[in-house]
Amino acid sequence: LKAVWTDKDNKALVSVLHIQKDAGNKAGNGWKPSVWTIAGAKLLADCSKKGSKKTLSKCSDHWTNVSQYQW
Repeated sequence: LKAVWTDKDNKALVSVLHIQKDAGNKAGNGWKPSVWTIAGAKLLADCSKKGSKKTLSKCSDHWTNVSQYQW
C-alpha cells in the first residue's frame, strides 16, 4: 500500500524540516537520520492517515517530491 500525501502533509513535512534546519540538524550532504524520525512522528500525530504509514524512509523519499518549496 502506497502512502498518500496531502498538501497538509507536505506543509507539515516542510515545517518540520525548517525547524530541524534551524536546530542544526542538516548536514552539508543531507539531513541527520533523527530528522526523519521526528518528521514521521509529526505526520503520524497530525496529518492524513490515508494509505500506508508515513515511515522514516517514506518521509525521506517523499522529500524529493516536495523539495520544490522555497527553501
